[in-house]
Amino acid sequence: MASNSGYPFQLLNAVIQVNELQPRRAAQRLKAELDGLKGRRIALLGMTFKPATRTPSPP
Repeated sequence: MASNSGYPFQLLNAVIQVNELQPRRAAQRLKAELDGLKGRRIALLGMTFKPATRTPSPP
């Protein structure tokens, strides 16, 4: 919406950039921790990128 009105919404653009980089960063960290990923099958469940953001599930 901000871009449609000609206003550069820098914060939103930065958030989008960071979010797009997260999967790559996770893969790089796994690769470093496991000394490579070749021949491995890895599943990531409930992955979060911020510490202490856990909230209770709704009933």
